[in-house]
Amino acid sequence: MFRGKIRIRFQRMNFETACIEDLNLNQGFLITETPFSDVDKSIRNMGGPRSPLYGSGPSEINEFADRYRCKCGKRIGAVFEGEECPDCHTLIEYKDIDILYTGWFLRIILS
Repeated sequence: MFRGKIRIRFQRMNFETACIEDLNLNQGFLITETPFSDVDKSIRNMGGPRSPLYGSGPSEINEFADRYRCKCGKRIGAVFEGEECPDCHTLIEYKDIDILYTGWFLRIILS
């Protein structure tokens, strides 16, 4: 067993650079909406902090339905597998959940 001291070094993270990299590589999106729809509080907004782009939760009825989706995420479900999305024109196919997909708040500094 190791009995020496373990030293951890922290580095500062540039969140603006990380945000731009994620957006350019399609590994994230900008959060521009409220968490839920104004009409029905059970409907999550696509551009909100509880977006379906992150994936579904274990308490949802169709928790594995979002594994079949297009690139934009508007067409979700195994029912659409093999079809082309009319919005982004990509094929709807099986894609595992990306746990590194990030939602970013855009901070605007007004002077």
